Amino acid sequence: STAWETVLLQFPDLSGNADSVQFAFQFNSDQLVVDEGFFVDDFEIATLPGINSIYTSVRSGELATLNSSKDVDVTVNGAMLTPGFYDGGITIISNDFRKPSITLPFTVNYILLNKAVKGTLYASTGRGAGSTGKVIKINPLTGEGSDIGLSNFSPLRSISFNPVTNELFAYNYSLGLPTYVVNVDGETGQALYQFKSPVTLSAMTFDPSGDLIGVASTQKVYKMDIATGDTTYLVTSKIKVAAMAIEPSTEDVYVSIDATSNKDRIYKINKTTGDTIFVGNAGIGNNIIRALAFDKNGDLYGAYGEENVVSSFLKIDKTSGVATVVGTTNYRGVFGMTFAPDSTTDVTSEELNPTSYALFNNYPNPFNPSTVISYQLPQSSFVTLKVYDVLGNEVATLVNELQSAGVKNVTFKLKDKELGSGIYFYQLKAGSFIQTNKMLLLK
Repeated sequence: STAWETVLLQFPDLSGNADSVQFAFQFNSDQLVVDEGFFVDDFEIATLPGINSIYTSVRSGELATLNSSKDVDVTVNGAMLTPGFYDGGITIISNDFRKPSITLPFTVNYILLNKAVKGTLYASTGRGAGSTGKVIKINPLTGEGSDIGLSNFSPLRSISFNPVTNELFAYNYSLGLPTYVVNVDGETGQALYQFKSPVTLSAMTFDPSGDLIGVASTQKVYKMDIATGDTTYLVTSKIKVAAMAIEPSTEDVYVSIDATSNKDRIYKINKTTGDTIFVGNAGIGNNIIRALAFDKNGDLYGAYGEENVVSSFLKIDKTSGVATVVGTTNYRGVFGMTFAPDSTTDVTSEELNPTSYALFNNYPNPFNPSTVISYQLPQSSFVTLKVYDVLGNEVATLVNELQSAGVKNVTFKLKDKELGSGIYFYQLKAGSFIQTNKMLLLK
């Protein structure tokens, strides 16, 4: 017979929540139906009466036969709730005639993740003694690190700053286990599951447009959808990558090599062909640079040191690759590093030089009560950005002015607007360019 196990999910307390929250989990049956196999083909989510609705979007469902066990990933989204614990249950409907449905109870406590703190150089650590899965901040003048907090994921690799949403992400991977991308709290360091990567990552970072770029252990480079985990293949690198950073103004991709000899090499990767351009040796001996990051001025920094030694903080000449040791971080195994600039909009709105018009997907989506809409202008243009309901009625005018070239971020807030849950459209007009995108409001 099929056996089911109760699932209990508990996240830390959410205080002062003003945004929609996403949480996700996995479940699987510990036994298989021996007759016809077992296939999960529908999901329903319910909460106790009087509590705001929660819904799921099925990420994958696969047949589990007698000789194979398949996980089913489910993403659960919730509208804004009052802080506290919420009880609910997942009803799983199957073709098992002996037990066609089963409800798994769960408990969720909402948490709001704080965004990155301006002017902070963040770093993440592996599993070294006293440095297990930590988020730290580093003084770029001295290299000295100090605690922010435990992420609860070990090791925590490639902590990365999204310049569009001002959020922090990283990934967790251990040999033989899946790669999980996590969302990191900028004030406490705590991380929550975002999605399971379909590829094993060796490095990741955000580009200036807010796209997450990941390099797999196979050396293939992907663009990754931060909301769904879906990947788009870009190129294949000619080397195995240990760390990666993207120069904010030129968008040149700098990487360090993961090799068994001559380990301190720095390269640039051609984003179109995957070809590598040798920049130079860092001059730090036969050591792999495990973290790379650019500041908003385009200066390159790095860190080296495995989990059994204290990592050193470097400033790297991006034309020659030669590194200067700034100081010791006081932490073992610094495996990721990223800058949150003093002004979190400066890099994307003033330092970029877009070559075309574009309207990007809003984030978060679904949303409540606010979402950020981003777009780019290749030249000075008169811009209108408006929101419409499904009947074509204008809901809001967000922009109606002449704007300079660059990437722009506009926040759409409900405030006192009486808008119901449902689909809305936002339309950008700039010069002869017109584009309309869709977003979902959940209350």
